[in-house]
Amino acid sequence: MADGERRRDPALSVEYNYGSGDTNPGDGRHGSFDDLYPAGFNRFGMADAFAWINIHNAMAVGEWTLSRKWQVAGGYRSTWVAHRADALYFDSVSYLCVNPGARSSHVGQEVFVGGNWRLPGEFRLGFGYSHFRRGAYLKSVPGVRGMSTPFVSLETRF
Repeated sequence: MADGERRRDPALSVEYNYGSGDTNPGDGRHGSFDDLYPAGFNRFGMADAFAWINIHNAMAVGEWTLSRKWQVAGGYRSTWVAHRADALYFDSVSYLCVNPGARSSHVGQEVFVGGNWRLPGEFRLGFGYSHFRRGAYLKSVPGVRGMSTPFVSLETRF
């Protein structure tokens, strides 16, 4: 491949994340993973609605470079709580719910589509849409629904 040329083949990546939960939250010892810097959004535009505490998360992403200026991506993510006795966290101190009686630990699944457009200089404009559908763990919690998130981002390198 000559300098300046970009590969246009599709690329597939898979990812698995595990943040331990507390097996016995009432024993006075904190056993959950400490999520010091929770991210609210990952680089593919998926909404990270939950902190990486007490969680199993699997993801697959496909990326295609269409030209020097255009890249598109799509992906799928599925999330489970690690221990039903512990909470489903937003960040290191607040949580959405504790549901120890849930029949399933499946929190939900998310799909997304998005793209990047390379602007002049060292800028990229990102855009897309993601939709989270709640799983059985959340379906039994009153008031909790799925969510959809359109997004736009601007990235630069310096």
